[in-house]
Amino acid sequence: MAIVTFWSDSPKDTAQSSSALAIATHLAMEKNMKMLLIDANFSDETITRAYWRPQKESRFFKELNRGKVDIASGADGLVSAIASNKITPEIIANFTKVVFKNRLDILPGLRTKSPTEFEKSLVYYKDLLTNANKFYDIVFVDLQKTSEKPTVRALLDVSSIIMYTMTPNLLLIDKYIESLKQYAFLQKNNVIPLLGRSDELSKYNPKNVAKRIGERGGMAFVPYNIRYAESTYEGSISQYFGNLKTSSYGPEQAIFVEGLNTAIDKILYKIEELQIR
Repeated sequence: MAIVTFWSDSPKDTAQSSSALAIATHLAMEKNMKMLLIDANFSDETITRAYWRPQKESRFFKELNRGKVDIASGADGLVSAIASNKITPEIIANFTKVVFKNRLDILPGLRTKSPTEFEKSLVYYKDLLTNANKFYDIVFVDLQKTSEKPTVRALLDVSSIIMYTMTPNLLLIDKYIESLKQYAFLQKNNVIPLLGRSDELSKYNPKNVAKRIGERGGMAFVPYNIRYAESTYEGSISQYFGNLKTSSYGPEQAIFVEGLNTAIDKILYKIEELQIR
């Protein structure tokens, strides 16, 4: 149905991965939709480690060597399938890791440590996204930052929605304004600016940032929340959102959920708007 790509033209920390994780996981808990979150970053295990502790991940890779799991698994396996013209929408799920059955799958990042090999493999992600979009209701992509690489630009071109990420940092906020004027692919009606790690006490809170960048209808934002941040470091993000779903929570957690709901509403509204057109 839609490819929603989290991205920024700045190489600095824009809370991109943490925002993608929060929105995808909360949406999976709240809506009966089949979703995929793809890690398209170079040598970064942030997404995988948010769901599974490092020791579990290491047991998973040990199994690879014992022949219990196909050596061509994950993104590497899918790239091989695409290169061999053996890709179909239905087989993509076979290469993913399940977070919530029939709701949220994760495609971990490529395992290569070579920037050259990473770029060669990323070329095939355009076909990967196109096929995944036929099988899942929403495909979320945490995409390598900056627009310098043709591979990145190609993936932005096939994205239904671009979530341009920034934090309460004036340089990053102004970088968004600059990029919006500079790049044709950001001048379409499919860009949603997203303020990650936001704080109401900051001068650059969602209301003020929306006014500065001219975002009508308010700003999509993911509030800073220390409990959420800790869960991503501990590999317990699923449990964190499960607790939010089943128990009452204080003001800090309520603000966090409110922000996520605002961002999700904007995404779903934009998907509906783009389908109508």
